[in-house]
Amino acid sequence: MSTPESASRETLTRQQRNMALTEPIARLSRDRRVIFKDDPALAERLDVQYLALSAIDFVMERSAIEAGASPEDIVEHAAGEAVRMKPALTEKQGRKAGQVVLDHLSNAREGHKTFRVEYYDADRGGFSFQDFRLLALSAADDGSPRYKLARGAQTLTLAMLDVAPEFAQEAEAIMIRKAVERGRFEDAC
Repeated sequence: MSTPESASRETLTRQQRNMALTEPIARLSRDRRVIFKDDPALAERLDVQYLALSAIDFVMERSAIEAGASPEDIVEHAAGEAVRMKPALTEKQGRKAGQVVLDHLSNAREGHKTFRVEYYDADRGGFSFQDFRLLALSAADDGSPRYKLARGAQTLTLAMLDVAPEFAQEAEAIMIRKAVERGRFEDAC
């Protein structure tokens, strides 16, 4: 039988694994000045986190209605968003930003291997690794390359859903119920 503390640790560990999924996108944002060192105008006031999330959303949409998104379509989409965000960018700069976003989401620098993020696993009482992909490369029926959302991006998208206020109230009620279940009635009130 699980105790309130073990249930809390299990929840926190799950949240740690979900948060680890954001690490490649956060790294892209953090390192953007180094990535675009040959073109500092690209790094300045370009929200690459937004571009990455927009690309994930684009791939999700294309995967629902088609066999996924081609690499060229993803680059063009992200490039369009970059130019929309920063109209002074040239088409070439926009495409470069789009390619960088796709390369980071697909872990091209590491040969398209899975991302590996270390996190504290409270269930185990030690550190664990999470291996995941954000984009999975496959072939369409015609043999052309297509990206679909991998489980990591699916989980990330679900974890970051924008929730309507009425659902937020339900979530608060769930949190209160969880606090009561964990024997923290004072915290729930």
